Amino acid sequence: MKNSNYITLPKRVFKSPLIKVVNFENGEYVNLIQFKPYANGLQYAVCVNSKNPFTSNQMFKTLETALVKFETMKRNISYDSKIRNEQTIDSNKI
Repeated sequence: MKNSNYITLPKRVFKSPLIKVVNFENGEYVNLIQFKPYANGLQYAVCVNSKNPFTSNQMFKTLETALVKFETMKRNISYDSKIRNEQTIDSNKI
């Protein structure tokens, strides 16, 4: 699913551990990922796979702002589909 409004996340993000994940009945998902920090401080990413125009990928410097974005994306997609499962992978990071 390609959407021109999405930023392309670097490969580093996809080789990094998940913190939280939400899967929806329609196959869409939201992931919260922590990766080795960049020099500019970015170290968290919210990765979204959704057709919903009110969702987007983004990178963050703090876990708190990443969690806000994660919860917002979860809420936006839940208007279109029910949550199938939600899991915190690494509760030590939250």
